[in-house]
Amino acid sequence: MSARLITLQACLLTALCYVAFWNGLGHLDITDLDEGLYAAAARDMALTGDWITPRVNGAPFFEKPPLLYWLSSSSIRWLGPTEAAVRTPTALAASVLVFMTWLVGIRYLDRRAGFLSAAFLALSPISAGSGRLVTTDMLLTLTLSAGILLLFAARNARGSRAILASAAVGFLCGLAVLAKGAPGIMIPAGVVGIWTLLRRRRGIGAPSIVRNPALAGLALMVFLATMLPWHLAAWRANGRSFTEEYVLRQHIGRFKGGDVSHHAPPYFFIPGFIAGFFPWSLFTAAALCSRRGASQMANESGGASEPAENPTVELRSLLRTWFWVVFLVFSASGSKLISYILPLYPPAALLAGDWATAAQASVRGRRILITGGFIAATLLALTLGLFSWPDPLIRIIERYANRPIEAPPLDAAILHTVQILAATAAGGVLSFCVSMSLRRAAIAWTSLLAGMAMFLMIAVHRGIPLIDHETVGSLHRLAAAAGARAGDEASVAFLVGPPRRPSALFYLPDDLLKERRVTERARALIATVPAGRSSPRTRDLWVVAPKRAASILRQAGAVCTVRESDYELWVLRAIPPSKPSSDRRSHREEGTTS
Repeated sequence: MSARLITLQACLLTALCYVAFWNGLGHLDITDLDEGLYAAAARDMALTGDWITPRVNGAPFFEKPPLLYWLSSSSIRWLGPTEAAVRTPTALAASVLVFMTWLVGIRYLDRRAGFLSAAFLALSPISAGSGRLVTTDMLLTLTLSAGILLLFAARNARGSRAILASAAVGFLCGLAVLAKGAPGIMIPAGVVGIWTLLRRRRGIGAPSIVRNPALAGLALMVFLATMLPWHLAAWRANGRSFTEEYVLRQHIGRFKGGDVSHHAPPYFFIPGFIAGFFPWSLFTAAALCSRRGASQMANESGGASEPAENPTVELRSLLRTWFWVVFLVFSASGSKLISYILPLYPPAALLAGDWATAAQASVRGRRILITGGFIAATLLALTLGLFSWPDPLIRIIERYANRPIEAPPLDAAILHTVQILAATAAGGVLSFCVSMSLRRAAIAWTSLLAGMAMFLMIAVHRGIPLIDHETVGSLHRLAAAAGARAGDEASVAFLVGPPRRPSALFYLPDDLLKERRVTERARALIATVPAGRSSPRTRDLWVVAPKRAASILRQAGAVCTVRESDYELWVLRAIPPSKPSSDRRSHREEGTTS
């Protein structure tokens, strides 16, 4: 592979990463619920310097381990408390993951397969979304993917190379645990264990790191040295509350389905993967369903068969194992979100790129590619129909979420944007089909990748501002206004939810957060005020509330100062405790004397 081609592919992938992860990174306000919690925890950590106990508005927060908070809080300290700054670590992790996929592809598969695999990963909707949000899934995916692929690369290593690889694998798995807890070690262990058994069935020995007890012990020691210190420190600092929240509720409880808001049927990840990795998911499905390897499909035009010990064959076996372990483990879990299966996206991308590159070289393969393109266009039409008539989907979600879903009618501008996005993606898909039928593979892939890149550009510059305006924009503006008016003395309260809106905390001044003059329990405070009367308050209280709470605040003596589309800003002025007059005090004294 020439240096010129490597440079060209690297430049193209850099451009795709910019479009997918970096372009307009700060255009969208911090979202709720998960990103709002993680961004608030990172902001609190940057303010307090407490690297052991993550906190949200002063309360310990052990939903996830601290790696994301460490990185995002450091980014806030360097770049300031902005949306782009707090999201920089996940965008960087996504970019590194794309280039790592590319390097593995060109090393073990094919130069075209490596480039397509990396491009597929960058331009998939869930990859782009996860790389733009402050969530733990992208860091988990990067660290465990690096650990699995490094173990594969060093499967036959000896001497100092094997020692370094063992230590690095242990370190990466330790980071994966610090990114999202138990999945960081369960997934690599399951993937490598099953893949090792498959290798032995083919008469191939276990990888050196697994086979050699000394190397396995070294990897285990480095793993424990990486992940254990924080867990011990957090347990010592917080005791039983850490164990109950982090271990019992967030790990065991979530897997058993304790988080009822994330309930979903066992088949949830089938449409979830098709949509989240669209349109490349169709190529992955073809690769998984094909009884012949991609190389064998390519060999219809005269290539030689590959030996079973070939690294390419071993990589394909690892990728298939990796895909199914992640898919089945999370399908068995009681708690499901579409981003949970992000760790299977790197193997899905490599399988898709490998299969698609080989398929274009045969008549049968091109027919499958064209058929997949028309299926993709049909799915786009169905998606547009769901946005136009969402009621059936909402009923299904309500059934498994066990709670009502509020879905107001779509604004005309949003529906128009969805139509533009669907038309853009469909145009790229149909152009791909036409070009592939004419055997213009280069034009076909260029049109499809360009169509998906344009899809993301439109989503960032047209769709995100609309979503921001319709969801959290007015809440955040009023939170910032409340923080500015609170100054050095007053407090801020949020009469919002359920659901909770922790993203608003990110838009408050530093001093207000550090001095803990913020409460998300305004309802409890206002409930103590008798109707039509004012209770004593030592400081002003600025309250951000939805319009439906106006009567409650008015009865408590609050005054509305700012009105937005969905939320309002109210103030309850400070009222010092009443003091008895001097006349009354003298009268009591006289009465006592007499």
